[in-house]
Amino acid sequence: DLDASFSQNHLVGGATLEHHTTRVTQRATYALAISEQRSTNLILDAPYTPTYGSSRAPFEFTDFTYDNGSTFRRHHAGYQGDLRLSHGGAFAGVEVLTVAVDWDGERGSLEDFLYGGVTTPSRNNVGATLQHQHVSGRLAVTTGVRVEDNASFGTSLVPRISAALLAHGGGATWGATKIKANAGTGIKEPTLRQSFSLSVFDLGNPDLKAEESRTWDIGLEQRLFADRAKVELVWFDNTFINQINTRTVSFSPYTAQYFNV
Repeated sequence: DLDASFSQNHLVGGATLEHHTTRVTQRATYALAISEQRSTNLILDAPYTPTYGSSRAPFEFTDFTYDNGSTFRRHHAGYQGDLRLSHGGAFAGVEVLTVAVDWDGERGSLEDFLYGGVTTPSRNNVGATLQHQHVSGRLAVTTGVRVEDNASFGTSLVPRISAALLAHGGGATWGATKIKANAGTGIKEPTLRQSFSLSVFDLGNPDLKAEESRTWDIGLEQRLFADRAKVELVWFDNTFINQINTRTVSFSPYTAQYFNV
């Protein structure tokens, strides 16, 4: 479709301020991401059947006119503090306690220049994380929990735990043997486009739920020949809930909308 066009412009910038002492690391961050895009097709072409070489589509395609534009701005501000402590005893090693707070402010403007209509969605997200990490000569364990408060789907709790055990120190030929495992949950908000788009090709759905995941994995890592080779076997088990996709809800007029699978 030679008269159709699509353009994108992106601008990303940010600044980070860090402060380090022997035991404490602090980091404050601000970032701004701007994304603009325009999708245009003003000339209605005759129906056609796509072909490529000897291949031919099994049905006819129909053209549509459209002229949509959008601008998205995402502000991010965050703080992270890490406290690092070393100790002896039966579990001699290092303890790291992390506290983090983040804010994301999303601002958007979506407009249909051909048929009229504009929407200016706005959404805020606040998250807080508490994490503890233990690292010793043979064992590393990380436990953490994050709380997300989002204007679209409310408040969610997402925990996670990771562990790695050096089961065998190894030698020159048969090297170190490590057992490792992870388990946790995840959450991902719908984008502003998925929630509020005006285009009939990807119409927004303000009732979208957040995508969620539950994952765990366990693995064995074996090093060989003075670390010149490594053999690793990992089992992953991932469950995804409410994944976001599009589906056709009308052929006349044509309309496709985001929905939760």
